[in-house]
Amino acid sequence: MNYYKKQLNRVKCKTLLFLISFAFLISCDEKKKPDEYEAIVGSEILTKSDVDNALSSYKYSKLYREEYISRWVETELLYQEALSEDIVSDSIFNSIISSSRKELASALLVEKYLNENIPEATNSELENYFEENSEEFLLIDDAFLLNTVAFSNEEKAIRFRSIVVDSDWKKALSVFRGDASLIEYQNEVFKYKHDITPTELLRALNRLSNGEVSIVIETEPNIYRVVKLTKRLVKGVIPEFAYVKKLVTQRYYISKRNELLGKYLQELFTKYDASIRK
Repeated sequence: MNYYKKQLNRVKCKTLLFLISFAFLISCDEKKKPDEYEAIVGSEILTKSDVDNALSSYKYSKLYREEYISRWVETELLYQEALSEDIVSDSIFNSIISSSRKELASALLVEKYLNENIPEATNSELENYFEENSEEFLLIDDAFLLNTVAFSNEEKAIRFRSIVVDSDWKKALSVFRGDASLIEYQNEVFKYKHDITPTELLRALNRLSNGEVSIVIETEPNIYRVVKLTKRLVKGVIPEFAYVKKLVTQRYYISKRNELLGKYLQELFTKYDASIRK
Protein backbone atom coordinates (compact mmCIF):
# COMPACT_ATOMS: atom_id res chain seq x y z
CA MET A 1 0.00 0.00 0.00
CA ASN A 2 2.86 2.37 0.92
CA TYR A 3 4.39 1.67 -2.46
CA TYR A 4 1.24 2.80 -4.32
CA LYS A 5 0.98 5.90 -2.10
CA LYS A 6 4.57 6.78 -2.97
CA GLN A 7 3.89 6.29 -6.67
CA LEU A 8 0.73 8.41 -6.45
CA ASN A 9 2.63 11.16 -4.68
CA ARG A 10 5.32 11.04 -7.37
CA VAL A 11 2.68 11.39 -10.10
CA LYS A 12 1.08 14.29 -8.25
CA CYS A 13 4.46 16.00 -7.85
CA LYS A 14 5.33 15.54 -11.52
CA THR A 15 1.91 16.84 -12.55
CA LEU A 16 2.27 19.86 -10.29
CA LEU A 17 5.76 20.59 -11.61
CA PHE A 18 4.50 20.30 -15.18
CA LEU A 19 1.63 22.71 -14.53
CA ILE A 20 3.96 25.19 -12.83
CA SER A 21 6.45 24.95 -15.71
CA PHE A 22 3.68 25.34 -18.28
CA ALA A 23 2.27 28.38 -16.50
CA PHE A 24 5.77 29.86 -16.30
CA LEU A 25 6.35 29.37 -20.02
CA ILE A 26 3.03 30.98 -20.85
CA SER A 27 3.87 33.87 -18.55
CA CYS A 28 7.29 34.29 -20.19
CA ASP A 29 5.73 34.15 -23.63
CA GLU A 30 3.24 36.81 -22.69
CA LYS A 31 6.05 38.96 -21.36
CA LYS A 32 8.06 38.50 -24.54
CA LYS A 33 5.15 39.41 -26.80
CA PRO A 34 5.54 43.09 -27.75
CA ASP A 35 2.64 45.44 -27.26
CA GLU A 36 2.74 46.42 -30.93
CA TYR A 37 3.20 43.35 -33.10
CA GLU A 38 2.04 42.81 -36.66
CA ALA A 39 2.11 39.01 -36.86
CA ILE A 40 3.14 35.89 -34.96
CA VAL A 41 4.09 32.46 -36.28
CA GLY A 42 5.00 30.04 -33.50
CA SER A 43 7.76 31.69 -31.49
CA GLU A 44 8.62 34.15 -34.25
CA ILE A 45 7.21 37.66 -33.85
CA LEU A 46 7.08 40.43 -36.44
CA THR A 47 6.90 43.74 -34.58
CA LYS A 48 5.73 47.08 -35.85
CA SER A 49 9.31 48.37 -35.62
CA ASP A 50 10.53 45.38 -37.69
CA VAL A 51 8.18 46.38 -40.51
CA ASP A 52 9.04 50.07 -40.17
CA ASN A 53 12.75 49.27 -40.42
CA ALA A 54 12.26 46.97 -43.40
CA LEU A 55 10.32 49.64 -45.29
CA SER A 56 12.28 52.64 -44.07
CA SER A 57 13.89 53.41 -47.43
CA TYR A 58 10.62 54.50 -49.04
CA LYS A 59 7.16 55.73 -48.15
CA TYR A 60 4.72 52.92 -48.93
CA SER A 61 0.97 52.79 -48.93
CA LYS A 62 -0.93 50.73 -46.39
CA LEU A 63 -1.59 48.17 -49.11
CA TYR A 64 2.12 47.49 -49.57
CA ARG A 65 2.65 47.24 -45.80
CA GLU A 66 -0.06 44.57 -45.62
CA GLU A 67 1.55 42.76 -48.54
CA TYR A 68 4.92 42.76 -46.74
CA ILE A 69 3.36 41.35 -43.57
CA SER A 70 1.49 38.70 -45.56
CA ARG A 71 4.71 37.59 -47.29
CA TRP A 72 6.53 37.45 -43.96
CA VAL A 73 3.83 35.17 -42.53
CA GLU A 74 3.88 32.92 -45.60
CA THR A 75 7.67 32.61 -45.44
CA GLU A 76 7.64 31.80 -41.71
CA LEU A 77 4.88 29.22 -42.13
CA LEU A 78 6.77 27.46 -44.92
CA TYR A 79 10.06 27.68 -43.01
CA GLN A 80 8.54 26.18 -39.87
CA GLU A 81 7.10 23.33 -41.94
CA ALA A 82 10.48 22.87 -43.66
CA LEU A 83 12.08 22.50 -40.23
CA SER A 84 9.50 19.91 -39.22
CA GLU A 85 10.15 18.02 -42.46
CA ASP A 86 13.91 18.19 -41.74
CA ILE A 87 14.58 19.91 -45.06
CA VAL A 88 17.55 21.74 -43.54
CA SER A 89 19.38 18.43 -43.16
CA ASP A 90 18.93 17.57 -46.83
CA SER A 91 22.16 17.37 -48.86
CA ILE A 92 20.72 19.52 -51.66
CA PHE A 93 19.75 22.21 -49.14
CA ASN A 94 23.25 22.26 -47.64
CA SER A 95 24.85 22.34 -51.08
CA ILE A 96 22.78 25.40 -51.97
CA ILE A 97 23.63 27.03 -48.63
CA SER A 98 27.34 26.44 -49.23
CA SER A 99 27.16 27.95 -52.70
CA SER A 100 25.06 30.87 -51.49
CA ARG A 101 27.55 31.52 -48.69
CA LYS A 102 30.37 31.99 -51.22
CA GLU A 103 28.23 34.19 -53.46
CA LEU A 104 27.06 36.34 -50.54
CA ALA A 105 30.59 36.77 -49.20
CA SER A 106 31.82 37.67 -52.70
CA ALA A 107 29.02 40.19 -53.19
CA LEU A 108 29.73 41.86 -49.85
CA LEU A 109 33.45 42.04 -50.65
CA VAL A 110 32.74 43.65 -54.02
CA GLU A 111 30.32 46.11 -52.43
CA LYS A 112 32.91 47.04 -49.79
CA TYR A 113 35.71 47.42 -52.34
CA LEU A 114 33.66 49.59 -54.72
CA ASN A 115 32.35 51.81 -51.93
CA GLU A 116 35.89 52.44 -50.80
CA ASN A 117 37.33 53.04 -54.26
CA ILE A 118 34.72 54.81 -56.40
CA PRO A 119 34.62 58.52 -55.55
CA GLU A 120 31.40 60.50 -55.84
CA ALA A 121 31.00 61.82 -59.37
CA THR A 122 31.04 65.58 -59.94
CA ASN A 123 28.46 67.25 -62.13
CA SER A 124 31.23 68.02 -64.63
CA GLU A 125 32.20 64.33 -64.86
CA LEU A 126 28.58 63.33 -65.43
CA GLU A 127 28.14 65.96 -68.16
CA ASN A 128 31.34 64.78 -69.89
CA TYR A 129 30.15 61.17 -69.74
CA PHE A 130 26.80 62.24 -71.23
CA GLU A 131 28.47 64.13 -74.09
CA GLU A 132 30.89 61.28 -74.86
CA ASN A 133 28.09 58.70 -74.85
CA SER A 134 25.13 60.82 -75.98
CA GLU A 135 23.95 58.23 -78.53
CA GLU A 136 23.28 55.82 -75.64
CA PHE A 137 20.65 58.23 -74.34
CA LEU A 138 18.66 58.46 -77.56
CA LEU A 139 15.02 58.16 -76.50
CA ILE A 140 13.64 54.74 -77.41
CA ASP A 141 10.04 55.84 -76.75
CA ASP A 142 8.05 58.98 -76.03
CA ALA A 143 8.82 60.22 -72.54
CA PHE A 144 7.68 62.70 -69.91
CA LEU A 145 9.32 64.98 -67.38
CA LEU A 146 6.75 65.14 -64.60
CA ASN A 147 5.81 65.72 -60.99
CA THR A 148 3.44 63.33 -59.25
CA VAL A 149 1.91 62.96 -55.80
CA ALA A 150 -0.38 60.40 -54.14
CA PHE A 151 -2.72 60.77 -51.14
CA SER A 152 -4.90 58.37 -49.20
CA ASN A 153 -7.44 61.16 -48.63
CA GLU A 154 -9.37 62.63 -51.59
CA GLU A 155 -10.05 66.00 -49.94
CA LYS A 156 -6.36 66.47 -49.21
CA ALA A 157 -5.53 65.64 -52.85
CA ILE A 158 -8.08 68.21 -54.06
CA ARG A 159 -6.63 70.84 -51.72
CA PHE A 160 -3.09 70.01 -52.89
CA ARG A 161 -4.12 70.54 -56.52
CA SER A 162 -5.74 73.86 -55.69
CA ILE A 163 -2.52 75.12 -54.08
CA VAL A 164 -0.50 74.00 -57.13
CA VAL A 165 -2.85 75.85 -59.49
CA ASP A 166 -2.89 79.03 -57.34
CA SER A 167 0.82 78.93 -56.49
CA ASP A 168 3.28 76.18 -57.49
CA TRP A 169 4.22 72.55 -56.86
CA LYS A 170 6.94 73.25 -54.27
CA LYS A 171 4.60 75.43 -52.24
CA ALA A 172 1.95 72.67 -52.19
CA LEU A 173 4.50 70.08 -51.07
CA SER A 174 5.73 72.31 -48.25
CA VAL A 175 2.15 72.61 -46.98
CA PHE A 176 1.58 68.85 -46.92
CA ARG A 177 5.06 67.65 -45.95
CA GLY A 178 4.61 65.35 -42.94
CA ASP A 179 0.87 64.91 -43.55
CA ALA A 180 -0.19 61.33 -42.74
CA SER A 181 -2.31 61.12 -45.91
CA LEU A 182 0.67 61.90 -48.18
CA ILE A 183 1.78 58.51 -49.49
CA GLU A 184 4.48 59.41 -52.00
CA TYR A 185 5.71 62.16 -54.31
CA GLN A 186 8.22 62.62 -57.13
CA ASN A 187 9.65 65.86 -58.46
CA GLU A 188 10.96 66.48 -61.98
CA VAL A 189 11.23 62.75 -62.67
CA PHE A 190 11.96 61.41 -66.17
CA LYS A 191 9.82 58.48 -67.27
CA TYR A 192 9.34 56.65 -70.53
CA LYS A 193 5.77 56.31 -71.72
CA HIS A 194 5.91 52.52 -71.39
CA ASP A 195 6.96 52.84 -67.74
CA ILE A 196 3.98 54.97 -66.68
CA THR A 197 1.59 53.06 -64.43
CA PRO A 198 -1.26 52.76 -63.69
CA THR A 199 -3.07 53.27 -67.00
CA GLU A 200 -5.23 56.08 -65.57
CA LEU A 201 -2.09 58.13 -64.95
CA LEU A 202 -0.89 57.67 -68.54
CA ARG A 203 -4.30 58.72 -69.88
CA ALA A 204 -4.15 61.88 -67.79
CA LEU A 205 -0.64 62.71 -69.05
CA ASN A 206 -1.67 62.21 -72.66
CA ARG A 207 -4.38 64.87 -72.20
CA LEU A 208 -2.02 67.44 -70.65
CA SER A 209 0.08 70.14 -72.30
CA ASN A 210 3.43 71.25 -70.90
CA GLY A 211 2.95 72.98 -67.54
CA GLU A 212 -0.59 71.73 -66.96
CA VAL A 213 -1.86 69.91 -63.86
CA SER A 214 -4.27 66.95 -63.95
CA ILE A 215 -7.49 66.64 -62.02
CA VAL A 216 -7.44 64.33 -58.98
CA ILE A 217 -7.38 60.72 -60.21
CA GLU A 218 -8.32 57.68 -58.12
CA THR A 219 -5.85 55.20 -59.63
CA GLU A 220 -6.46 52.51 -56.99
CA PRO A 221 -9.03 52.14 -54.19
CA ASN A 222 -8.40 55.06 -51.81
CA ILE A 223 -5.28 56.21 -53.69
CA TYR A 224 -5.70 59.69 -55.16
CA ARG A 225 -3.05 61.08 -57.49
CA VAL A 226 -2.23 64.45 -59.05
CA VAL A 227 0.31 64.77 -61.86
CA LYS A 228 1.91 67.80 -63.49
CA LEU A 229 3.48 67.54 -66.95
CA THR A 230 6.66 69.62 -67.09
CA LYS A 231 7.75 68.58 -70.57
CA ARG A 232 6.77 66.03 -73.20
CA LEU A 233 9.74 64.39 -74.97
CA VAL A 234 9.58 62.72 -78.38
CA LYS A 235 11.02 59.34 -79.33
CA GLY A 236 14.27 59.41 -81.33
CA VAL A 237 15.81 62.60 -79.93
CA ILE A 238 18.68 63.07 -77.48
CA PRO A 239 17.22 64.81 -74.42
CA GLU A 240 18.92 67.57 -72.45
CA PHE A 241 21.34 66.38 -69.78
CA ALA A 242 19.22 67.82 -66.96
CA TYR A 243 16.24 65.65 -67.98
CA VAL A 244 18.15 62.38 -67.83
CA LYS A 245 20.75 63.20 -65.19
CA LYS A 246 19.56 60.35 -62.95
CA LEU A 247 19.90 57.85 -65.81
CA VAL A 248 23.32 59.28 -66.75
CA THR A 249 24.45 58.90 -63.13
CA GLN A 250 23.33 55.27 -63.01
CA ARG A 251 25.16 54.38 -66.22
CA TYR A 252 28.26 56.32 -65.19
CA TYR A 253 28.59 54.33 -61.98
CA ILE A 254 27.91 51.05 -63.78
CA SER A 255 30.73 51.89 -66.21
CA LYS A 256 33.11 52.82 -63.39
CA ARG A 257 32.08 49.74 -61.44
CA ASN A 258 32.81 47.38 -64.33
CA GLU A 259 36.14 49.06 -65.04
CA LEU A 260 37.29 48.96 -61.42
CA LEU A 261 36.01 45.44 -60.80
CA GLY A 262 37.89 44.14 -63.86
CA LYS A 263 41.15 45.55 -62.52
CA TYR A 264 40.46 44.18 -59.03
CA LEU A 265 39.79 40.68 -60.32
CA GLN A 266 43.00 40.77 -62.34
CA GLU A 267 44.92 41.65 -59.15
CA LEU A 268 43.27 38.77 -57.28
CA PHE A 269 43.97 36.42 -60.20
CA THR A 270 47.68 37.11 -59.75
CA LYS A 271 47.55 37.17 -55.94
CA TYR A 272 46.01 33.69 -55.67
CA ASP A 273 47.99 32.20 -58.56
CA ALA A 274 44.81 31.31 -60.45
CA SER A 275 44.69 29.69 -63.88
CA ILE A 276 42.06 28.53 -66.34
CA ARG A 277 42.84 25.44 -68.36
CA LYS A 278 42.27 25.89 -72.09
